Amino acid sequence: MEYAVLGLLFCIAVVHAVLSFKRVSLGQYLHNSCETSLLFTAASAVAGNVGAGTVVGIFTFAARGKGVAFYIALCYAAGLLLTAFMAKRIYTRNHELKANSFIDFLVNYFGQDTRIVVWIAVGAIFFMQMAAQLLALGTILQSTMPFSLEASIFFAYLFVTIYLLSGGYYSVTKMDCLQFVFIFLSALCIFFYLDWPQVLQHIENVYTPEHYGPVFIAGIFLFLAPSAFVSIDNWHRVISAKDALTARNAFIITAVLCFLVYVSYALLGLLAPVGATEPVTTMRRLFPSYLSFFGIISLVAAVVSTMDATILPLAAPICSLVSKRRLTAMRLTVFALMTGIALVAYFLNNVVTGLIGALSSLVALFPAVFTALRGDRPSALALKISLPTAIAGAVVFVKINEEYAFLVGIALSFALYYSIAYFDLGRMRKQERSAASSHDV
Repeated sequence: MEYAVLGLLFCIAVVHAVLSFKRVSLGQYLHNSCETSLLFTAASAVAGNVGAGTVVGIFTFAARGKGVAFYIALCYAAGLLLTAFMAKRIYTRNHELKANSFIDFLVNYFGQDTRIVVWIAVGAIFFMQMAAQLLALGTILQSTMPFSLEASIFFAYLFVTIYLLSGGYYSVTKMDCLQFVFIFLSALCIFFYLDWPQVLQHIENVYTPEHYGPVFIAGIFLFLAPSAFVSIDNWHRVISAKDALTARNAFIITAVLCFLVYVSYALLGLLAPVGATEPVTTMRRLFPSYLSFFGIISLVAAVVSTMDATILPLAAPICSLVSKRRLTAMRLTVFALMTGIALVAYFLNNVVTGLIGALSSLVALFPAVFTALRGDRPSALALKISLPTAIAGAVVFVKINEEYAFLVGIALSFALYYSIAYFDLGRMRKQERSAASSHDV
């Protein structure tokens, strides 16, 4: 049954690709001409924020330490509500700066000489995140179906690339709506078929293992709340909505629905064997045979819906660098990025460590985004130094101590940016005063 449904989805993607290849304009390809409705914005946001790495992580934490899983689910949902709260400011500031993406927004605010650093830094962060998503899917398919890790990665790569190359964000909004249906129906099935007496018995004994101590818990809270709107795919969904109110309402809906999905996987983890790392086997045991395909399909949908909306913001800056055949340039950039992500997936050897490493690196963006949204005076020098340094520090430290990774990453990124900005802005003010004095004389 899984093969039939996967084949059907693949055929839908191919047909949609053929139909949309010559119909889409550059504006539709980039951000659906900023006309995405409430329904499609919310469906895309739910599908994109229920990544395989996210739900597998919650499931795994539930099997190891049950309290942590529910706490993570709550923090993720809080982050999506914060995105809804920030939607008007994000939408307004982005359109004031005439930016096509998150990267363009930072570059237009901090100066064109930051383009290379921002592009490489943001690309590195989300390459890791998407590679972790691919690895999560590969691990699941490898353990539950006769697929090798390489075959599963290639399937996800091919599935996303086909419709992303042809229709861009116009196709993303349509395919994400279909993927949302599978993801949410799967969560509803979990709630319906759960052995609730057994679940309630486990909930009475919820605990947080020593491995995930108070420092790790505090780090999760401080990180996950702002990370949702700093994530480039959510940023793109906000600016692609037809107006700021649509974006805000869509993310309020997203927070509620995603929380339900996250909790369903946390509850599923309570019924899994201690130390389990993939939810599909538990779902197959739980669901009737005619619904057993939902486990695989929902996680495939979770992976591809996360990747498709992340690739386009990474490729969008190419439009600022070329003056002719920009749609062709976008498609070539998308193809190159997708191929690179598939290759990077082979270098990760642990889903949880890879996901934490990618998430930890995201804190490097916090100071720059907060500065730009607040309208504070930018320091290009601080951005160019702090971004790569904070990313490297987060990646190294997560290998040393996962518990402290989030807090140290946040502290390092803010300390680096604001200390350098303090001296750089002071130097610029001194030069301005000196120039003003010379002018007066």
